[in-house]
Amino acid sequence: MKTAASNIYLVAAVGVLAVVISAIWSCYSNEWHWFGRSGSMMTICGVVLGARPLVRMGLARWIEYQSDIDGGHFQPTPEELEADRQSRIDSRASQVRIAFALAGMLIWAYGDLLGAAAVGALQIIQAEPDSRVGLTQASELLGRRHGEAI
Repeated sequence: MKTAASNIYLVAAVGVLAVVISAIWSCYSNEWHWFGRSGSMMTICGVVLGARPLVRMGLARWIEYQSDIDGGHFQPTPEELEADRQSRIDSRASQVRIAFALAGMLIWAYGDLLGAAAVGALQIIQAEPDSRVGLTQASELLGRRHGEAI
């Protein structure tokens, strides 16, 4: 059963595009909560990548595959070669899953703070040398901008 969700490149592209588009939108609108929310999309893509064998085969076939013990043949059959190839792709998807889940979780949790800190740092760097604000003033400015008390 070939589905779009079993294509690791497509699923990875969706996760990365969600983060990139939301980062661009957040820079444009100066509303960094959109960037933070894109981490959830990346995390979902990581979960889909981790469940690739289940998505690819379907539940009934996956359970059957997990309980099947095959001694194999001296000369591998085309079905065995394809199963081996799919198993290697599943392994790669599992590795990407871990990276996507961790990156997505961090973006989801801290994306708005990272974006606001980056904008604040750029404002400090771009200020004229004699009118630079101190770190305390910068953190107060960032806190007021996002409605947080510091």
